[in-house]
Amino acid sequence: MAGVTVTFAPLFLPMEFPVEVWYPFSTEPLLRKFIVYVMEIFVIAHTVFCLGVDVMIAVLLFYTTARLEMLTFEIQRAINETHVISCIQKHQEITRFISETQKAIQYLLFKTNLTMGFTVISGCFPILYIQSHILIPQFLSMIMAALQRMYITAWPADDLKEVSIQLALSAYSASWIGKSPKMKSDIFIMLQRSQKPLLISMGGLLPALTLEYYANFLTTVLSYFMTMRAAIST
Repeated sequence: MAGVTVTFAPLFLPMEFPVEVWYPFSTEPLLRKFIVYVMEIFVIAHTVFCLGVDVMIAVLLFYTTARLEMLTFEIQRAINETHVISCIQKHQEITRFISETQKAIQYLLFKTNLTMGFTVISGCFPILYIQSHILIPQFLSMIMAALQRMYITAWPADDLKEVSIQLALSAYSASWIGKSPKMKSDIFIMLQRSQKPLLISMGGLLPALTLEYYANFLTTVLSYFMTMRAAIST
């Protein structure tokens, strides 16, 4: 939505190009103006398409969360050793999958959160002193798009953490009382392996990706924004 707003802004607002950029040459000739306009649209589209990467990461995390959630119901209905062993094998498969996924996305998530953090901060500062009713909506759209990108991955990562905690509780409340020692031992193994929640790391350079991290980021940015606004006002 932010990309569409910026791209078609010159059609409805008194501005020449979607992005106000100074060029070291004249943009008055029609052909040159068309080329510059197309180049800016290409840059905007490239930025917007990066959202597809975040959606793909979110789908992978939601898929893993759904498998874990099904496993919580399955472990509660386990009635013999075979069922428990099957649950242990599925849990190993899920943890292996999320481990391989995390290796592939952790630095990508770090880059995304770092760049989107700078985008939000950079978008907030101009709003403090820009009085133009034309430019402020553009910066607001940029800020909302950056926050949306961060939320798209923080939401499923937080769900994964919560469901992994629920799995440990489900294993503890399984029907193991009165069962064979072997089945109790298998459930105990399941409990041990599910004690640590599954967290999505960002290369160890930032805190684990959760909604708590996202909320802390919003609080920090808002605090800096209000402090700068008060300083400029005085």
